[in-house]
Amino acid sequence: IISILFHNLVPFFMLLFINGFNNHNIVGARLIFYLLISVVYRAVTILLFSFLFLLSPLRIFTSPIVIFLHTIKLLSYLYCLIHMKILKLISLARPKQWMKNFFVFAPILFAGQFLNTGLMFKNILAFIAFSFTSSVVYIINDIVDREADRAHRKKRFRPIASGEVSIKEASIFAVIIAALAVLILIKLNYVFTIVVSVYLVLNILYTLKFKHVVILDVFIISLGFMLRVEGGAAAIEVPISSWMILTAMFLSLFLAISKRRAELSAPDNDNVENQRKVLGHYDITFTDQINTVAVTGTIICYALYTVSDKTVNTFHTENLIYTTPFVIYGMFRYLYLLHKKNLGESPEQIVTKDISLIINILFWFLSAFAIIYKSKISGIL
Repeated sequence: IISILFHNLVPFFMLLFINGFNNHNIVGARLIFYLLISVVYRAVTILLFSFLFLLSPLRIFTSPIVIFLHTIKLLSYLYCLIHMKILKLISLARPKQWMKNFFVFAPILFAGQFLNTGLMFKNILAFIAFSFTSSVVYIINDIVDREADRAHRKKRFRPIASGEVSIKEASIFAVIIAALAVLILIKLNYVFTIVVSVYLVLNILYTLKFKHVVILDVFIISLGFMLRVEGGAAAIEVPISSWMILTAMFLSLFLAISKRRAELSAPDNDNVENQRKVLGHYDITFTDQINTVAVTGTIICYALYTVSDKTVNTFHTENLIYTTPFVIYGMFRYLYLLHKKNLGESPEQIVTKDISLIINILFWFLSAFAIIYKSKISGIL
């Protein structure tokens, strides 16, 4: 009994030592996995030894079997360590943030080519290229901001800030991801490559300098979303409406300003300037005023896009205007979560966890898809 308890506690303290005593991630599947390995190992050992002692002629095989079992256990621990490191590197790439790159699919949807498999394949490649490029930017940002992240209530658990991934390991991982992005860019046209290159350079400048400049910081974020839309159009070589670009600009401004407001209204906002220096130039009243402009701009630009001559002539219908209520509700719902629930610091969590917003986005997509592709759907049916 003492032996079983001892061997079950060893991986627990081993996990504590690896992850740090203040890391909340030690609880969960990885700890359970470690404990299961030890429990299974000890159970098999006890059963096997009992069997061998009952059959005395087979005792000579005891030592080789024990060595084999210890080897298996050691290999299991090594596998767990490698598995944990891979998970930390994946977390460093922030795959949850890749949903921002869905903006690249806007041009193919509103160009009426969503069912074109050839163009859709190119658009998927564009999405992956933007995702890998953005991950490189996130890694560079985490390396540069590691000291500031350690002062943040949430960001201190990031792999580099917590010390779970070294700067050297992060740099090597960034180079690998960048190489994969280049391989994808080779498959697409040079215009898309230029757009992605501009996005990369702009975000590196943002990380190093522009994020400390008030107002310019949120405009750089907004420009990143506009480049995603432009990149999606460039990848499949389709024209894009100016109203769509303006809609993307105002929407991304809204998300960026909402993030600043959420950071300012956080419960422990006494240390906000150490977490993000530019927050010292913002206040809640100012961000609310800017957000009013951004929300208004998003709704008006989208509505004007749906009734513009180019849109009506392209889709041969004026019914796209009926998707505007979904946009209005989505903006209002986000404002509600921002002001009443104190959310908004992590837009991807709101979009993926708020049921009302998810249903609204789904209805918007289905209605827009049905209106734009009505003739094609009728032909298929």
